[in-house]
Amino acid sequence: EDFVITCQDPFETGYVGRRLSKKFNLPLHLQVHTDFLNPYFRKGVFLNKIRVYMAKKILPYSSGIRTVSERIKNSLAQDPKLRILESRIKTLPIFVDTKKMQDTPVSTDLHKKYPQFNFIALSLSRLSEEKNIQLAIKAFFETIKKYPRAGLVIVGSGPQRRILKLAVLKLGMKNNVVFEEWTDDPVSYYKTANLFLQTSFYEGYGLALAEAISAGCPAISTDAGIAPELLSGARVSVICGLSDAECFSKGIAWFIEDNSLREEIVQNGQKNLKSFNPSSKEEYLKMYREGLEIAVNTWYSFNK
Repeated sequence: EDFVITCQDPFETGYVGRRLSKKFNLPLHLQVHTDFLNPYFRKGVFLNKIRVYMAKKILPYSSGIRTVSERIKNSLAQDPKLRILESRIKTLPIFVDTKKMQDTPVSTDLHKKYPQFNFIALSLSRLSEEKNIQLAIKAFFETIKKYPRAGLVIVGSGPQRRILKLAVLKLGMKNNVVFEEWTDDPVSYYKTANLFLQTSFYEGYGLALAEAISAGCPAISTDAGIAPELLSGARVSVICGLSDAECFSKGIAWFIEDNSLREEIVQNGQKNLKSFNPSSKEEYLKMYREGLEIAVNTWYSFNK
């Protein structure tokens, strides 16, 4: 039998995997779920700078790499300091069970919960700096000037929660912005919101964005993770710059005024998602196995 050590990231667990690989003389397979070469990743916590250093030291020793998006694959293959052959990298997206998403019944209707809003935009993520929720708030500040009954529901927890609440109060938006703790039923939120907002500085994949589209909720996103692949093909662009609040507010207005745009974005998004999302758990596991086989075969070719 062939054995391979696989690690969830090229940082702390990657370091342990590298040591075990060296000790037991086994191939090392590393998974990369984060766009760590993105400059915004290093601007986060100090630990991220250490993680970038670790990843650049450890990745060249791997015989196989799994990335969750083409964006990450390209960043690794094109980095001259890493010198990683593209043949060693396999993209395997995070599996989204689209049928389950579409078949899940609604247990919480946001419009019934917040009847004061006739249009609801949803932000659902960890409330941390890299998620850039401030951008959603700034964009919505402009939105409510023209559409005073529009509402923004921010779902999640994290270190920026207090800062974001203060920003809402400072802008006089407390009647239009609602904060909720994390929910165990995000599908109901996707299905009953009118629009999903992804405002991240960077994403390895963007699972919430993929889930929202899968559940039938249109979206506007920064150019992060899989947004370019998922949201392409519509008559208007719904991908904005990382700090472009004007682009977001303009996009929100489009969706408020044009119901047909909602259907177009969802239909295109679901078609795009189908093109790269594994069709089933069995297909996902098959693709995962293929990535491990690349690691084993590469290792054997260098250790004959």
